[in-house]
Amino acid sequence: MRAKVEVTLDELFAKVLEWGGASTGEHGVGIAKQRWWPLAVSETSQLLHEALKRALDPAGLLNPDKFVTISATR
Repeated sequence: MRAKVEVTLDELFAKVLEWGGASTGEHGVGIAKQRWWPLAVSETSQLLHEALKRALDPAGLLNPDKFVTISATR
């Protein structure tokens, strides 16, 4: 059942993005929608978010593992 839910959510967000929507809402990107954010936002924007996160939270203490994670490969 969980696999079917995951596939359905992937299809839903693919359609939302196709229609010009976004994976964010008034509270930003939650953990549940985090996996679709890279599809909705350019790599440049992702890098900007990472740079801001690094500048404002260099120790990674604020909301660890949520929304913007600092990639070790960038």
